[in-house]
Amino acid sequence: MILNRPFELDPAEYPFTDRWLPYRDGYIHYVDEGQGPAILLLHGNPTWSYLYRNVIKELRTEFRLIAPDYPGFGMSKAPDGTALRHRSIRKPFRI
Repeated sequence: MILNRPFELDPAEYPFTDRWLPYRDGYIHYVDEGQGPAILLLHGNPTWSYLYRNVIKELRTEFRLIAPDYPGFGMSKAPDGTALRHRSIRKPFRI
């Protein structure tokens, strides 16, 4: 799935390749950078993967860093009718 960013970002601040995962009638945006042991970076509320931009830039030479935007946060689109509650946010990640 290839989508355009819903808003512009300074490429020096957020120089990552966008990745998209279809989720119901929405989609989940995520960053997947680097090689090595994987680290999953989960943001809080009301933030998004941008929170981890400097961590990703610093550690991507040693680790694979995966930072999703929860549905309705950052560049992800929540499915229609989704209430932003703890259970609905974590459902696509099967936590």
